[in-house]
Amino acid sequence: MNRRMVVRIVLALALAGTLITQAFSQVLWLDPLPQGAENPYPGLGGSFVLTSTTGSVSLSDYQGKVVVIFFGYTFCSDICPTTLTVLGQALDALHDDESEEVQPLFISLDSERDRPQRMAEYSAFFHPKIRGLTGTSEQINQVARQYGVLYQAVPAPDSALGYSVDHSGIIYVVGREGQTAALIQHGSPAGLILQTVRKVLARSAS
Repeated sequence: MNRRMVVRIVLALALAGTLITQAFSQVLWLDPLPQGAENPYPGLGGSFVLTSTTGSVSLSDYQGKVVVIFFGYTFCSDICPTTLTVLGQALDALHDDESEEVQPLFISLDSERDRPQRMAEYSAFFHPKIRGLTGTSEQINQVARQYGVLYQAVPAPDSALGYSVDHSGIIYVVGREGQTAALIQHGSPAGLILQTVRKVLARSAS
């Protein structure tokens, strides 16, 4: 196991551990931090360039909006459809003026199979606002490292798909200036996602 993989595993476990200790809320706030707290993950997140059906997309394209990011892949059988369904419910609950200020992104961890058109169709199934992004393996590796996403292809010789992708399941909420504001634990209900997004909207506007 190389050093890069070790770092990713440690970060993913640390993220999971921190969220577990905050299980009563299931949200870890990074910006702004609670009074007197230090950011446990400085530099987590950041800009990227990926691909959609309309061409290149970067995080900076959405400056001024709150961006909600989830990483996964279209052949996922459990965590992705479950999380995207709940995310779609939260998006439906936003008021029209709030919805205009929020951009949800679904970023693929499977560059080999997730082409732009497939990502667009899959994402839109859960909510029309969710934009599916993919890229080369190098681009996906880069953005995954930036956000501390742990993922690995797992051979599935008895499946027609050939392999699956094990991955972490955190939802990232990014503020209007591109800073990672909050991490939402996998399995959180739509109401908590909605509440978190609204808090980031309000804080970003203040």
